Amino acid sequence: KGIGNKLMDFTETMAEKENYISIRLDTFSQNKSNNTFYESRGYKKLGDVFFRKQSEFPFHCYEKILY
Repeated sequence: KGIGNKLMDFTETMAEKENYISIRLDTFSQNKSNNTFYESRGYKKLGDVFFRKQSEFPFHCYEKILY
């Protein structure tokens, strides 16, 4: 349906209008579709963060430079 792309388009457009330099986000490492989605939109993986009480698996941290 393209809802995810529409939401990200809106978010990125608003961030650019507000002169943000980048957008950062994280997603669960085991959520392959989210990781693929963010990478396909130009987000680069910066590293991982662990929430030991939440999962034995990390969350991947991503960033997209807007300018």
